[in-house]
Amino acid sequence: MKKLLLVMIFGITLSLSAQTITKVISEETIGFLTCKHAMYIEDDDTTYYISNLYQNREYTTITDIAGLIFYKQSDIDSLIINLNKCLTFIGTTDATVRFDETNYSLVILSSWKNALFIYDNKNKHTIMKQKHLQEWIQWLSSIKLPK
Repeated sequence: MKKLLLVMIFGITLSLSAQTITKVISEETIGFLTCKHAMYIEDDDTTYYISNLYQNREYTTITDIAGLIFYKQSDIDSLIINLNKCLTFIGTTDATVRFDETNYSLVILSSWKNALFIYDNKNKHTIMKQKHLQEWIQWLSSIKLPK
């Protein structure tokens, strides 16, 4: 009887513990970005997201990971639009060009017109050349998050 009671309690405890799984759907390294499309499952709740992580260029001797994470397709679409705008200015402008959103900024400096500076909302940044920008746009365009 004691063994049966122990088995029942152990079984109930196992069924109450949360099941969490992260499954990577797609992953690419583009320039200094590590881009990942994944789904996070906890019990019956599934969340899809895209992360674009990078080492903060301000530091070279310590690890300081920053990034842009998106959960909604509309935010990804907005990023793609802004990246395409940046693509038209890279290497061609003598003025500083800036696109600011809530959680990121895209900047082409007049003194560094051949590179795109990507900032998160904490002002941590990385740099991307035109070739990698085109690859990033292509990768982002291939992702469709469920509604």
